[in-house]
Amino acid sequence: MSEPLLEVRDVSVSFGGLQALVEFECEVQASEIVGIIGPNGAGKTTLLNALSRFVRVNRGARIRFRGYDLLGCRAHKVPALGIGRTFQGPELSSRDTLLDNVLVGGYLRPRPPWSRRADVRAEADDLLRAFGMERWASLKVTEVPYPIQKRAQICRAMLARPRLLLLDEPAAGITAEEKQQIAEALVQLRQRTGVALFVIEHDVGFLSSICQRMIALDFGRKIASGSVSEVVNDPAVRRSYLGESDDD
Repeated sequence: MSEPLLEVRDVSVSFGGLQALVEFECEVQASEIVGIIGPNGAGKTTLLNALSRFVRVNRGARIRFRGYDLLGCRAHKVPALGIGRTFQGPELSSRDTLLDNVLVGGYLRPRPPWSRRADVRAEADDLLRAFGMERWASLKVTEVPYPIQKRAQICRAMLARPRLLLLDEPAAGITAEEKQQIAEALVQLRQRTGVALFVIEHDVGFLSSICQRMIALDFGRKIASGSVSEVVNDPAVRRSYLGESDDD
């Protein structure tokens, strides 16, 4: 097997006396879609924050992306390396249009091609079409429904042309039909661009429709890893996440 796109070894994060992430390890291959599940407080967002360099990790940890040592990189330089990120909330500028918010992603490329603005605009339009958002493009963010704002955040991140996209609950707060639309769009993006996806989500059904592999966290520790069926049927996962007892 080739060198992983992302390699994480022995990563722990603490806040005072609270261990939010404990000796976490994983690998993500190029173009792979990996899902992360776990109850609230399991350390899922902390994991994305560690990969994005928003929080400090323990000494001795190892985070490498495309062979580059991410621990030596500051957060504001991570996007230029090829890592995109979304957040639980849309995090958009309410004063600007949806399209303007998406176009911000063009500035996050290693060498922003603003001498060819038409090309960047064309890519933005393609992404908006892929997520079924064309009719909202010219509206201010305050005039756009929440589910559309969530999709716009993904489009903004993709416009930076990442090799790895970290998604924090992309399907939260939306309908079943909207979840299906986002799932289809993400799979198509992966097929078209080769981007790898690292996806946090509570909806196991949503993850099952897009993921090749899944990791389960509980109290900051990895308790299961493998195929979707292996993780969902793991006794530790069923106890911690699905609320089942050993007698069920």
